[in-house]
Amino acid sequence: MEELNDSSQKTTDWKEVFRTHNISQTIQLEKFVQQQVEEKGRELQQNVCLNYQSFLKAADNISQIQSSLLAVVENAHQLQSQTNERKAEKAADVFSKFSSLKVSVDEAGFKSFVERFFYTALPYTFQLLNKQEYLLSIRLFLFFPVLFQRLPKDDQDLKKLVHKYDPCTHYYAEQLSQLSKSDSQNQDKIIASFTLLNHMSLKAALHAFLDVRFAIVMSKTDTLQFGLEFVNTGTLVRKWFPAHINEVITSIADLEFLSSKSLRKDLCLTDDLCTRYLRLEDLGFLPTWDTSFDVDLTKVLDEWRNRVYLDAKNLKKPFFEEDQDLEKLKMKYDALSNTIAVTQIDDLQDLWKSLLYPHFVNSLQKVIDNIKQHSSKLSGLIETLLASSPRADYDIWNLAGEPNLSSFQFYFLQACGMKNDTQKFHQQLLSFNDSVKRISNSLETFDTYENTPLPFTTENLKRSLNDKLDELSEEILLKLEKASEEIVSSGSTENKDFLLAKAIKLVRIIGLCDAIANYNLFDGFTQKTTNVLAEEIAKTSLDGYATSFDKELSTLDDDSYGKTYLPLQATYFVFMKAVDRLEIIGIDIANDNLKEQLVSKLSSSMLSTLKEISFSSLSNVRKQKLIFDYELLKSLYEKCGNEVKIEDSSALFLQKSEENKEDTSCIEIAPISNEAKNYVRRIRSFFTILFPKGL
Repeated sequence: MEELNDSSQKTTDWKEVFRTHNISQTIQLEKFVQQQVEEKGRELQQNVCLNYQSFLKAADNISQIQSSLLAVVENAHQLQSQTNERKAEKAADVFSKFSSLKVSVDEAGFKSFVERFFYTALPYTFQLLNKQEYLLSIRLFLFFPVLFQRLPKDDQDLKKLVHKYDPCTHYYAEQLSQLSKSDSQNQDKIIASFTLLNHMSLKAALHAFLDVRFAIVMSKTDTLQFGLEFVNTGTLVRKWFPAHINEVITSIADLEFLSSKSLRKDLCLTDDLCTRYLRLEDLGFLPTWDTSFDVDLTKVLDEWRNRVYLDAKNLKKPFFEEDQDLEKLKMKYDALSNTIAVTQIDDLQDLWKSLLYPHFVNSLQKVIDNIKQHSSKLSGLIETLLASSPRADYDIWNLAGEPNLSSFQFYFLQACGMKNDTQKFHQQLLSFNDSVKRISNSLETFDTYENTPLPFTTENLKRSLNDKLDELSEEILLKLEKASEEIVSSGSTENKDFLLAKAIKLVRIIGLCDAIANYNLFDGFTQKTTNVLAEEIAKTSLDGYATSFDKELSTLDDDSYGKTYLPLQATYFVFMKAVDRLEIIGIDIANDNLKEQLVSKLSSSMLSTLKEISFSSLSNVRKQKLIFDYELLKSLYEKCGNEVKIEDSSALFLQKSEENKEDTSCIEIAPISNEAKNYVRRIRSFFTILFPKGL
């Protein structure tokens, strides 16, 4: 080990160690060095402890020396009293130095104590603020000047402390101001602390509090929060000033101060330091305050409210304009009406009448005014439809031969009035229609609020809404009358399909405006368009029906026809073609009114065709077949509510047979008629879209 010790002392380069020693020696050397480090560490620790103990002993010795010197001085004074004047003068010269030593030692110790207390206690006051222990914090913060007053005014160290303390006073005030906006549970304690900090009277504290509340109220962008903070201000002022705030300040005496062991511990104050440097009155230090309060609260609050009103108007604060949604406006109105306590109603009503009511009505008016943009869009679309030229692709029936789905979609969207710029328009119009309904319903609901704490009437708003809707409907009516005349007077011109396509679009637009008050004024145009559509669909569906029916009837095999009665295929084909056209124009246009007219026109025309068939030339089986189709169509016609009666088949066909002296005794009309009436249900199930409800 001695070799390792010598080696470690000689070797300072570890690279050299690895080069000159083997692995075993290197490991032993590393362990030896580690052991030496630990021993040196223990020696260092022991030396530090010994030095610290020596330091403490030296401090004790100094204290003992000071005590001894004081005893010597006291003994000297006693000795002086027992000697003659000449000797006393000499003794005084000798011991005067010890007397000055006592004073200088006391001043230095107290100054050192004040400095240490200041740097320890000052951060602690802000910790107390963060813990919401406001009264203890301000009490401790105001204790520093008490200690400063006991130091010489010309002392440079004192000037440094005061120079640091004054900015902290401003910072402390800022902290209280910030906390007053966030800590709503301890507002009264914050006011009390602010009053003590600035040495204010309760009257001045009230005005300072109102300034803080003014900043809080004006910072609110939400109308509901603005209203709540506004009315809460009046409530707090009446509740707290002056009695409650005075009680809060007085309660500061109930808190333990420097006599508290826990506070001494937090501030690193020993009992010896407190005994040596603090007076008895310091342990229970209480700040002073002015309790005078000659204030008319009603007048002060009126002035504060007027200040809020004036500032809000100058800033053009956008109340109720956070969003232009009618439901949210209604929710905020309800919240203002229902969340305010009974004791705050007067303040709320004053705020409502003086400031909020005009803003609320203006916001509702803006919602109504938004209808104008829909009016211009709607007018523009109708103008486009009326001014467009006829083109082949406006043929709403021409779906035959289209090779793919995209082509079908092209015609389908076109027929639905949703081609190009009109697609988004229909979505906007639906939104407009819904908004009109919601506005109307909400205005009706608001009428029930006339007896609430925040009354207002909707008479002017309703008038404004109806005026705008009247303007919109009148403009549409003028354009629709022109379109109606063009469509009805077209007859069988080559532009018929084009005009029908425009009519379908216009009817669809009108269907999206059912929220307009005088919506029934559009019924005339809709009815005309429905009549023309029914005639056109019936005309195209019946094309070739007479020939097909006659041909099918003439080629019917009497032997293969049993006792089951079914319509001829020609009748089915008419219904199928009608269904195809109804599907093309869309179910919103193909309403029950159109269907009823269509079925009535189809059945009437088909009955007229059957009447023209030569009954006498038919066999009995074919006669029965003709009678079945006739009775079926007659039942459909009658179910459409037509007042014009259709002849019974017995009166029509059998009379013709008697005139021709034919034998029809084997034909029983009643069973065939019953079969036909029962078959109506099957026809309806086959062609559901064709028949109106209840047929």
